[in-house]
Amino acid sequence: MAEQRDSIWVTDGSVAVGDPATAANSVGLVFGEMTDSLTRMARTVLALLGRAGAGDGSGLAAPAAHSPRSVDLIALQPLIQTVLDDFSGLVTGAGFVAEPGVLCDCEYWVEWRMEWQGTFRRLEVSLDDPAGFDRYDYLHAAWFHRPRSGDTSTLTGPYVDLGGLNKYLVTLTIPVRDGESFLGVVGVDILVDRIEAVLRQMSRAMNVATTILNADGRVIAASVPQLHPGALAHGVDLTVADGQLAAPGFSAYRCGPLPWTLLASPPTVPVRQLLRNPNSGSG
Repeated sequence: MAEQRDSIWVTDGSVAVGDPATAANSVGLVFGEMTDSLTRMARTVLALLGRAGAGDGSGLAAPAAHSPRSVDLIALQPLIQTVLDDFSGLVTGAGFVAEPGVLCDCEYWVEWRMEWQGTFRRLEVSLDDPAGFDRYDYLHAAWFHRPRSGDTSTLTGPYVDLGGLNKYLVTLTIPVRDGESFLGVVGVDILVDRIEAVLRQMSRAMNVATTILNADGRVIAASVPQLHPGALAHGVDLTVADGQLAAPGFSAYRCGPLPWTLLASPPTVPVRQLLRNPNSGSG
């Protein structure tokens, strides 16, 4: 189990108050902990697939010790549940998604657990019929094809999950590789509204408004209702040093190693000015 965090990103719903720089760094720390958990999951996947991991150091994939089948991955479920429990305040889904052809009994496979009506269950999706209208095509999803193309970790979102939740998600994935052979990804889904809940608590305690932007300048989450997930912030310089103004009234802080920036502004600064058309927001 992950230890309780000395930061705003704790899993029991409480918030430890700090300054915006500390808060931004805490975002990076907790996502780093998630990445560590996913790295352990990736090693377990390699073992279940009969792979030797890094092999002999040549960069070549080690031969599988057996012909892996989808049933072999059922043993991953307890570890997936552990990740969900460790990050229960943030994470709503986790698991492994296979590269086509890795398993001998099926072309595609998703071994995933997700939150549903207050409990966690194994995700069931349609994968087999290429012409099926409800087929789950994950090959073209950024959270899959970017690790497949070489990214060591990928943060995708915010995007609306159309698989049942119909809520904004951010997905963190890392590749599962045996040498140079790509076997799939392990990852977690994080509900944006849970990030927003933490930001609101922190903002009330510190008397500031906070907004997290991704590298494209799109809103991941905000403590105020005027800024919706996915909205594009305008007139923001995301290259400024920590603590400097990225826009009039908005100080910027890097979220650790993540490609995210936390903006902090006093209550007197209208956050709607970040929108190109301020009248298009709600509230």
